[in-house]
Amino acid sequence: MDGRMLNLSGGVFNIKTLPAATIALLATSLIGAGGVAAEGVDFSRQRLELDRTVWAQERLAQEYGATFVALWDSLRAQTRARPVLEEFDFGEILVGSAQPQVTRHDWDVVETRYGEPTRSLDRDQWSALLARWEAQGLELEQSEWHHKRFIPEDHGPTRSLIEMTLHIVDRDEDWRLVITGELAVIWSEDRNDAGHLIPATIDASNLTLTERRGAPVFTESQLLEAETMLSPLIAADLDDDGFDELLATGSNLLYRNRAGRFEPEPLLAYPPRGGHVELALLADFTGDGNPDLIVGGPEQFLGFYEGEDGFPAPGLAMTTRTLRHPKALSAGDIDADGDLDVWVGQYKIPYNQGQMPTPYFDANDGFIAYLLRNEGDGHFVDITDHAGLGGKRQRRTYSGSLADLDGDDDLDLLVVSDFAGIDLYHNDGTGSFTDVTERIVGETGSFGMSHAFGDYNADGRLDFYIVGMSSHTARRLDYLDLGREEFPEHNRQRAVLSFGNRTYLAAEGGRFIVAANTEQVARSGWSWGVASSDFDNDGDDDMYVGNGHISGDSVRDYCTTFWTHDIYTGDSDPDPQLASFFDDTIDAWYGAGNSWNGFEHNKLFLSDHGQSYLEIGYLMGVAFEFDTRTVLDMDFDADGRIDLLVSEFSGSPRRERVHVLRNTWPQRHNWLGVRLHSAPGTSPVGARITLRSQQGDATQWIYTGESFDAQHSATCVFGLGQLEKAGTLEVRWPGGRVTTLTDPAINRYHRIAP
Repeated sequence: MDGRMLNLSGGVFNIKTLPAATIALLATSLIGAGGVAAEGVDFSRQRLELDRTVWAQERLAQEYGATFVALWDSLRAQTRARPVLEEFDFGEILVGSAQPQVTRHDWDVVETRYGEPTRSLDRDQWSALLARWEAQGLELEQSEWHHKRFIPEDHGPTRSLIEMTLHIVDRDEDWRLVITGELAVIWSEDRNDAGHLIPATIDASNLTLTERRGAPVFTESQLLEAETMLSPLIAADLDDDGFDELLATGSNLLYRNRAGRFEPEPLLAYPPRGGHVELALLADFTGDGNPDLIVGGPEQFLGFYEGEDGFPAPGLAMTTRTLRHPKALSAGDIDADGDLDVWVGQYKIPYNQGQMPTPYFDANDGFIAYLLRNEGDGHFVDITDHAGLGGKRQRRTYSGSLADLDGDDDLDLLVVSDFAGIDLYHNDGTGSFTDVTERIVGETGSFGMSHAFGDYNADGRLDFYIVGMSSHTARRLDYLDLGREEFPEHNRQRAVLSFGNRTYLAAEGGRFIVAANTEQVARSGWSWGVASSDFDNDGDDDMYVGNGHISGDSVRDYCTTFWTHDIYTGDSDPDPQLASFFDDTIDAWYGAGNSWNGFEHNKLFLSDHGQSYLEIGYLMGVAFEFDTRTVLDMDFDADGRIDLLVSEFSGSPRRERVHVLRNTWPQRHNWLGVRLHSAPGTSPVGARITLRSQQGDATQWIYTGESFDAQHSATCVFGLGQLEKAGTLEVRWPGGRVTTLTDPAINRYHRIAP
């Protein structure tokens, strides 16, 4: 989901107690004259009436949850946490005892769980504990507080579950700690001086402490900035020196890689006219062995730049009509004729012109996608309908890839869309596609933002990981069993769409199943870019996810209004009255400093051979609090450790900076690197690389379209762990040609061409 929006009911009050006159006055103050349509429809009054009736318990939950919103805001605003926590009003806090079983993970990560027996702390004892922690050098650097569950007063006191995350550091000792868990809150009827309700009891006994001593393994080596957006980002070794360059196509910059240091220079002598570049792809489309560049953006043609001593001039317009908002781009040889074809997906922003995705869980009302067949010289022909992709070509798409999903050596299609989820199409080998989504996939729904490929259970088959939006608000509404009776499917799909991220494993019969451990990597927040790499070179794929939508001055969240009103509002057609309603309130919401899924920290999920995952982002130095969009994993210093490029999308107006993060993970593990190069008539796009060793077979693939506004180079690194011999390396090129290296040297890169 994208676009700016605001909360029409964000105040702290119990709407059940408001008289009609007050409701009308409140509506006017919240949205102004724009709330009344020309036909006399008062959208604000409609929503407030629904809040008073259907959503009364959720609005009550907002009133109670405001206590922790204020706490979170205060902690963010102050440089020291202790005074804020000391001033927080409560009756008692229950803290637990460390359990006998302490789990020790790789890389000196220690996990301790707390539970019974418990002890009670009053305000004075709590203050003394905070003073003791501060004297020890412990500093609360970041936190998150989410109202996960609300239990209204029925046969007992009102209660809540608050999901808490604390990031704590002792800078002198190079010691980082993460405390996570649920606070079981029993509310009193008293309020503090700010009017917020006061917890009578906070049960903080069942928490988990994860800690690590030692400096974080990711360190920032550069910060890239420009006057415009930098992304889409493309990694590629353009000068064949063993170091990947970075193309920042959004700002028309080429960052030359000088042995691990990026130096900017202009990219295109004649950049495309008509606006900002929002998608780009680098590959050899003309078959001459040189990389060509395709770029596009809103209200532009898809432009083609033929590579020869750089990209001196634009070539052909690839589409005969202007694209509206192209966002996803992938290349691959779909018909086995030896050249790369192109698939283009587009996004349609909700709220604009008063239209909304309809239905919000299966929208096919966006701008059309294209499958473009390469005629062999960079000329492209639209074959979308002829190829069988016409039925759902109007998804609101953010990413997609031409990839061999069924292992039959031709390129299928995976499409990841907001307000829908995933669609899968099988290729018959000639470029004709069949929609197999319902037949081979179980649960598909998601607010899909991007995806990554990997072999997460090490069985040699291609798996994928989809990231989207997880929502505490939606889960709270499900627990309360709230919803509009006239929209039963809207209510049922709420849990599906808000689940978050999912790992899909290839199974027998060509099916994909959701991994049993997918919940361990699901709840990352509002997720955008994703990277799937073996960051510690132990032989399995880890995951890094960038999060956060729009962070303002306050964590007050628009999410409740989205789930209680917006998903039921409007339809696919433009509506001037709704457009006026939305437009008139946008500036009011964000102008007040509010957020929509703000301040969600990025996550690093460390894999334990695919059996389980441990979130260690803060311990390793990559749990950024800024709003992230693009994530690109690449070994920019060519030392065999996968580094990270993470974009920060913030400020007003919104601008982008890219943090270049060097991976300094201790070199306890061996590795083998592969750099694939084009040759006339053969591109690495679509290649499969398999390493056969004593620890089994490991496979990686070269595909495009992964992550969000990013493209990897044709480079891969195999983590070997403690292995001292690599065995045999096999590269299967598109078209079937195979290159084999026997007993390749480890801890170095191998340059391989067809």
